Amino acid sequence: MTPELVIVKIQSLLSSDNTENLAQQRAIAMEYCNQCTQVHELLEHCGAMIKAGREYSALEFAESSTLLERINTLSFKEGKIWLDYCAEKKLPSPMPFDETLVEMVSALYQKSISQTHPLYRDYRRAMRLRDFDKALSVITTISKINSTDELAKEECQRLRKSVVERKLKRLAELLHGNIPETNDEFEKICAFLERNDDYVRGMPEWTEAMKKRAEISQANLYEKAVGIVSKMRMLSPDENLDEVVSLLGELNSLPENLKLSPIDEDFIESISKYALKRQAEKISKEKIARAVVAITEELENKKAVDNKLRLEKLKKLRSEASSGLSTEIAKVLDKKISVLEKKLFMRKISLYSGIFAGVSLLGVGGYFGSIIVIDKMERKDFETSLAKISHIEDPNEKLNSLNKLEAKYRDILNDPAFGGKFLDIKKQADAKVAETDRLKKMLDFAEKINYTTASSKDVSEAKKILDKVGEDVFLLPESVQPAIKERLDKIQSKAIDKIEERKTNIRRRIRDLLKNYEELLAQYESFNFDRTMLDKRYDVIVPELRALMEDSDSIFKPDQIDIDSYNDLSNRIKDAKSKYADFDDARKSLLSSKTFEEYIAMAKLLNDNPNVPADFTKKLSKILNQTQAIKTGQLANYADASAVENAFRIGEFSRAVVKLPQLLGDVHIYVRENGKRIHSLGEAVERENKWDSGSETMQRVNEIVEGGTTNTVLYRKHQIDGQIPTGEKLFKLGLSAESKFAQEVLNIAAQDSLIEAIEYCANGNVNPVFKLILEKYLFEQMRKDPIFSGLLYSKTALAREKMVNKHARGFSFHSWLFENGPRKRFVEKELYSTPLPNLKKEAKVCVDSILIIQKNPLKMVGIVQENGKKKVFADSKGAIWAVNMAGNFSRMASSMDIMGKGSAELSPLFAEVKSDKEVNDEAVAKFNHESADKSTKKAK
Repeated sequence: MTPELVIVKIQSLLSSDNTENLAQQRAIAMEYCNQCTQVHELLEHCGAMIKAGREYSALEFAESSTLLERINTLSFKEGKIWLDYCAEKKLPSPMPFDETLVEMVSALYQKSISQTHPLYRDYRRAMRLRDFDKALSVITTISKINSTDELAKEECQRLRKSVVERKLKRLAELLHGNIPETNDEFEKICAFLERNDDYVRGMPEWTEAMKKRAEISQANLYEKAVGIVSKMRMLSPDENLDEVVSLLGELNSLPENLKLSPIDEDFIESISKYALKRQAEKISKEKIARAVVAITEELENKKAVDNKLRLEKLKKLRSEASSGLSTEIAKVLDKKISVLEKKLFMRKISLYSGIFAGVSLLGVGGYFGSIIVIDKMERKDFETSLAKISHIEDPNEKLNSLNKLEAKYRDILNDPAFGGKFLDIKKQADAKVAETDRLKKMLDFAEKINYTTASSKDVSEAKKILDKVGEDVFLLPESVQPAIKERLDKIQSKAIDKIEERKTNIRRRIRDLLKNYEELLAQYESFNFDRTMLDKRYDVIVPELRALMEDSDSIFKPDQIDIDSYNDLSNRIKDAKSKYADFDDARKSLLSSKTFEEYIAMAKLLNDNPNVPADFTKKLSKILNQTQAIKTGQLANYADASAVENAFRIGEFSRAVVKLPQLLGDVHIYVRENGKRIHSLGEAVERENKWDSGSETMQRVNEIVEGGTTNTVLYRKHQIDGQIPTGEKLFKLGLSAESKFAQEVLNIAAQDSLIEAIEYCANGNVNPVFKLILEKYLFEQMRKDPIFSGLLYSKTALAREKMVNKHARGFSFHSWLFENGPRKRFVEKELYSTPLPNLKKEAKVCVDSILIIQKNPLKMVGIVQENGKKKVFADSKGAIWAVNMAGNFSRMASSMDIMGKGSAELSPLFAEVKSDKEVNDEAVAKFNHESADKSTKKAK
């Protein structure tokens, strides 16, 4: 409940004609007391900081706790009426606020500050860190203190508007989403905007937020009411009456518009009636019990009190106690009242008779059964003795004499004319004795204090006591003063020496602790020391240092330079501890990772954290640079990433219908009549004309000449009967062996696969230059789809491709027709001196190996610590992989047992589940099995 709401309820209670039930009155009074108690504690804490010279900290504290605002709210104008009301109703009421402390806090806002004040420093820092909420809080405080600083006010308004806009935007986001009923952020934003209502009044977002806030508040209040009812159902009004009444008061303090279920309403009504009835009975019994106790105390009181007042008091108490008195106490009380009545009556008789020697009142004596005789001489003796006693200087001696006089002349003292003077003298003597005893007790306390080890509060109190005794000793009678002064001087001299010695020791200890504190800060900032050790040292240094620095007692108050140094170091070490804790927790999480996914997630967080030391980031970057290599792992030995990624999609390697260039696949050989061979691009076009006496043959060929160009040449031969033939005719030898070979290669590519065609081509028995050109052409076809053609899965094929491309430079499609010299022999030697292995088998085994490894990836088994030592958390049987010193992820050893140094710090350690040999053997076995099955099916 807010202070404002409490005050409204109190004002309503005071102005209402209908008396609220006792439970509700007590609940409101208790809530007001609690609110005031909280403010009392805040005020005392703030005052202690001011007394300790920590005005800036006190100002920050007062602002953050809205101390003065709460004091002003709780100090409402009907406060005196409310306190009287509480006293009348026997309700709890708070102590008034300490006006001195309130003035001290108010004075904080009356001192103008300059740009060098810590508040301006905090404001600039908050703006630099873009902590606009903090900046607004600080600039608001500045504008309150420097009320004439227009720039501060303008900046405050500008920043307030900016923060309101941000909060309003965030509020819209929360409203757009689903706000839980316990959303602290939503409530904080609403509270802030409510304090700045002039900026958001009338805005639809704010209107909607207020509606939503009311709904949430109503729901929370309903839930609270239901909870209270549930608690009351579990309690017995007879056994837990106070708790039930307290809960009823708490329930009554809730808004009246809460609609509970009819069952709950009936339960509340019934238990309220019963509990309030029991409460009234209890209060009545307590009132009777208090009256009985008061009667007992009054009957035992031997002090001289006016008989009339005592009689009235006893009669009033007897009326209040009523039936609560026991028979024995009632008899004693009645007897005491009767005696007092007799004394008062006799006093009246003595005053009106005028006779002091003695009077015999027969009529009255018959009624009371006694005769009062007052001797005049006895009274004179009393007056003489009293006069002598009044001149005695020693208060103790005077008091003893008065006590003896009182015992001797008890009857005379009943006369106000004598008793009043006696009581005045005795009261003065009592006061002097009490004052002397008070000073002696104060000196006893100061003497018992150990000024070296006692708390500063006790030492300060002792010093104040000694100063007070030094002031008050002169008020004592002169006969008592010397002894008190002598004792005071002795204690005071000793105390001053011990206090000065302690001040020196404290100052020296503070300097030593500040030095240790600064060293601790440097160690936190370096990130090179064990955090547990640093935290233990922090827990040793800080409590002692804080106790010394926050000592508000002026005797042992530290120097301001030490206070400033402590505050600065505290702020810096707080940041350093937070940064180191974030880094150390993340580092521990990294080094305790059990999977690579956990490791890499923490590594990225650490790498992005600006507070991580550069040396650690450098080590970590070496690992992060190998992330992809680590994910690829053992597969890096088999194929590149794209091939590995698509391995599961490979069934049979792709076939291809390849269209060969004519210079490779359509070269025909013809022979001229002189025996010279010519190469034709395609077959010759031949036509023969015949007639009765002869014939003519015409042949048109595309003759291939040097340079790869073709010339269309027409050959004609005439034959006439009886004459010698003229012209020339070509004789056809057919398709060249190379072109026939190329056709065979293409058939294999179309029916089996391109990779099989490569192998067939390389192992063929034709012109090596032709094979080189054809191979290059086939590799170009495979490059169009290197994955499904199998090229990327065969290391031999890839190496062969490089070699073919290297040696094919300078050759064209026609080069095989005209190259018969050293280059032909060189190609033969370099490329075709040994047969090519089974490329298809190699590629297929590679694909199956990849699939096997993907099912059995590298297993993370440990991490290399920062000191280079291995931390192994899982068993390993295979070879060990890690990032080496050079920053490359590779196989480090055949087993963990023989693994030496050479791994990078922070590197995760991986173990092979299956070795390359095991993987290869399994893949080869699978290939052989599938090949055997195909052969069997083909044979069938």
